[in-house]
Amino acid sequence: MIQFRLPQYEMRYSNNGDWVSISERSALESLLDNFDRVSPIIDEMLQGKEIHIQNSVYRILKPQSLIISD
Repeated sequence: MIQFRLPQYEMRYSNNGDWVSISERSALESLLDNFDRVSPIIDEMLQGKEIHIQNSVYRILKPQSLIISD
């Protein structure tokens, strides 16, 4: 059995509205479009920081466990 944690990404527009789950791909594409170095930004998000990009805010929820059995 293999167990690891997957991050869950969320975003919202500005300071209004509700948080919406988005795919990892969408989150990373947005980060790549706005930052030269993405790894430090992801590190900040894993520590709980919300990242503001233009009219939106991104965050990573506490990773959820995923168990894969053989």
